Amino acid sequence: MKLSPRKVEIQKQVRLCGSFVVRSAINGWWSWWWLEQEKEKEEEEEEEEEEENEVEKEEED
Repeated sequence: MKLSPRKVEIQKQVRLCGSFVVRSAINGWWSWWWLEQEKEKEEEEEEEEEEENEVEKEEED
């Protein structure tokens, strides 16, 4: 079965679009996950700083 050149071109466009959508979804998920990891690190660092400050205050008393 031979496809017309127009149908072949449409199939190429559909495949390109599909792969672009999949890559965009993966990149979106990855960037969201990475941002969540960064937020958690910042929160942990802030908690550690607060604990250190509390320990220093107790030592001063």
